[in-house]
Amino acid sequence: MEGSNSKELVRCYCGEVAELTTAWKPSNPGRRFYGCRFYGISSACKFFRWYDERAPERSKEVINGLLRHLNDYEKEKHPKQQKGNCLIFILVILLVLLVIALFFAFTVSVACLDGRKLMLH
Repeated sequence: MEGSNSKELVRCYCGEVAELTTAWKPSNPGRRFYGCRFYGISSACKFFRWYDERAPERSKEVINGLLRHLNDYEKEKHPKQQKGNCLIFILVILLVLLVIALFFAFTVSVACLDGRKLMLH
């Protein structure tokens, strides 16, 4: 049923409406197919039917190359993202310490205004 009408309901062997999914394996990157919606469950019926026609080899090479570049970029970006998360964590800790210090300073000043003697050593 390659290139079938998108409005057509395809049913799997279970009698359920099959899900339209995209394959990302190197042999068929970006190619869509119908499969049983219970895939991965032991009671799935193993239904499979291509939705898209087979892509030319050059298209597969280009898509796979782009996916490799994207994966490389994500790997390179990850350490920078961790460093950013660490800086945010440090800033939050500093902010909490500042709030505690301000609260303590306010408490001491209120105690002094109440006429209590505060002895600091």
